[in-house]
Amino acid sequence: MLLGLRSNADTEKIGWPGLVPAVGTQSGDLNEYRADGTWVCWRHFRGITRHVSGLSRPDYFDWPAHIADQLPEVNPDAVVVMFGGNDAQDVELGGERFDVGTRAWVDLYAIRVAEAMDVLLSGTERVYWIGLPIMKSDRFTTNAQTMNAAYESEADVRPAVTYVSSFELFTDADGEYNAYLDGKLMRFTDGAHFVWNGAYRLADAVLPVIAADWNIDLAG
Repeated sequence: MLLGLRSNADTEKIGWPGLVPAVGTQSGDLNEYRADGTWVCWRHFRGITRHVSGLSRPDYFDWPAHIADQLPEVNPDAVVVMFGGNDAQDVELGGERFDVGTRAWVDLYAIRVAEAMDVLLSGTERVYWIGLPIMKSDRFTTNAQTMNAAYESEADVRPAVTYVSSFELFTDADGEYNAYLDGKLMRFTDGAHFVWNGAYRLADAVLPVIAADWNIDLAG
């Protein structure tokens, strides 16, 4: 999923945060009234999803190519990104098989993550890359941690990319997976996707990171 954001210092529109990742996309604004009397509005203007796709299989859907095609049209100031839910699968390339979780697979996946980041940075100022949460399946959790390591390491060498971890955000007091957190259902029965409560929990964690970079006062 990609979510584009654009700032507009001339707008008079006042709204509330409406960024809902991973469940879908929803129009909304993140606004600040500044000391010079101007409103700065971050408008969620374009959400892009593609069912059952990711970075592992560009032969099925080529995300970097799609991003390169879309960015000039929408010209975002910032992009929020979340990949990985469909990426933990074996890959064939040039007649060679890359089994998920192996060193060769990890190296190939890191290359594809790097490519996606570089394409994004060619058309936006800032990228916020959200990592995967803990999963109900132990195997999926292990794969998620492997992919998160790739996201974090590639973001570390790109100052304009901020890696935002969601793993601990969805663990319980014992550090384990639990579909219910703070008395609310967070995940679907598949133990991976978020229900609305989970999506809002994630958005509440991501928005302050964005706001801090762009000097937006969420409490105002």
